[in-house]
Amino acid sequence: MSLLRLCRIRMAAGALLWLTATLAMSAPYVRINTAASSIGFVSTQMNVPTSGHFGRFAAQVRFDPAALVQDSAQVTIALASTDAGNAEATGMLADKDWFDTAHWPEARFVSSSFRELGGNRYAVAGTLTIKGHSVPVTSVFVATPVVGGIRLDGQLPLSRKAFAIGVGQWADTSVVADRVVVVFHLLVQP
Repeated sequence: MSLLRLCRIRMAAGALLWLTATLAMSAPYVRINTAASSIGFVSTQMNVPTSGHFGRFAAQVRFDPAALVQDSAQVTIALASTDAGNAEATGMLADKDWFDTAHWPEARFVSSSFRELGGNRYAVAGTLTIKGHSVPVTSVFVATPVVGGIRLDGQLPLSRKAFAIGVGQWADTSVVADRVVVVFHLLVQP
């Protein structure tokens, strides 16, 4: 094979890769791969960070970095699927003082706007509703192109007291801190 032909093949392969990446970034991502996605949380109890996750959630996302004004997200989490890392804490979270899952089985986030922050970082603003309390929130996330889609990795800091989570004997924030960070890793596909 001649050197000229080898150079042409490499240039064609490079152009194909560039075109594929460009088309992938310009297509809206709309389908969540739930098997490759997760939503969890980090809280602090007695100055010790603890983490957990939500086993069931549904999401409808439209994310297109080139058309942020058209983007949207709706995420619903089944609160009864919460795993706090140990059986005692997990059982308590379903109680009336915490999530009260008998009366409030879901948490729901609905976006209102997206904006670019630079360096593949974005902010999404919206309303989070837990236990009948709707609070405006903003999450920052990184969008990373991957084979077959885009990965959205981010955090949503919130005040548990704003949602009446951990009331009664658990209202003292010196035992369980007020700040909770929801952590998400979503694989969104075209």
